[in-house]
Amino acid sequence: MLEASFKDSIHSKKKKSCVLMTVISLDNPLQKGEYWNEFLKLVDRCFTAEELEKLIIVTTGHLQRHYLPLKLEKPEEKTEEMDSQWLEQQCKNLKKFSIPFEIIRWQTLLKNPCSGKFKTFDEFLEKIKDDYNKITEFTNLVNTHVDGYVRRKILDYCKENDKLDPKHFRQMGINYILEESAALGPLFQCGADFLTYPHSINPPANYVWKKYFHNEPMDYVRYEIKKKEINLIPSSISKNSLFKAKDLPSSYSSEYVNWALKKENWSSTQHYQFIKGAERLIYDINSSSSHSETLKETTKIIRRNSL
Repeated sequence: MLEASFKDSIHSKKKKSCVLMTVISLDNPLQKGEYWNEFLKLVDRCFTAEELEKLIIVTTGHLQRHYLPLKLEKPEEKTEEMDSQWLEQQCKNLKKFSIPFEIIRWQTLLKNPCSGKFKTFDEFLEKIKDDYNKITEFTNLVNTHVDGYVRRKILDYCKENDKLDPKHFRQMGINYILEESAALGPLFQCGADFLTYPHSINPPANYVWKKYFHNEPMDYVRYEIKKKEINLIPSSISKNSLFKAKDLPSSYSSEYVNWALKKENWSSTQHYQFIKGAERLIYDINSSSSHSETLKETTKIIRRNSL
């Protein structure tokens, strides 16, 4: 079982409930499937608790155009398709959650006004490029980050293009990171109180944030998704007192297990049923000191379909 949680507080000193924004990396497995669904459950719980009032989702298909020319003649068309595919696959169930949401595509974002003294994204991007060419600290941060990314990506691209020039690929990576960092300007104009992502903010973007937007009201909060350990029997119940002869219904052992589970008021996510080894389980609970080992060997657990 997975469980998502924020690493830092999402409480604002100025507002009772806040607007949360997340930027999507289309190839990040933590923003797909069951992981993405757990994130939506987390923000929905925060909405129910009146900690959040809205979720903004920024897609980044248009940003991928820096790499796509290596594979395609018309990358712009593909970026639209990439966004649409992600939205169709990952957001088809978004409306089942209570929290209001807004979707902003990357090309739309870049048309927004820019925070700070720069009026437009294009103007700010030129400044970021100038920083890259003149400020050694920022240059090193970008190059180090890009080199790591290139090592992970280049083999995939080489499979389809044996004439790939690594230097050309690296320059595309630099262009990608500089645009991503400069996009912080318009991001601050989207009305969010917090920006969240399942990793720490990358070093180049962190540098730009601190240098140009340290006075902006939006904060960064990381979230994580971990596998949650499940205790089959609540700690509040002693295994020696779980089943007492005078309380047990006169039925089969498999029914004893179901009866015991219903006796405790568990949350919906803790409701599990045993489908094998019921008789052995009951025997171990009542008379064996090796219950945990036997349980591991003989018992299979499944999630109820109704949950």
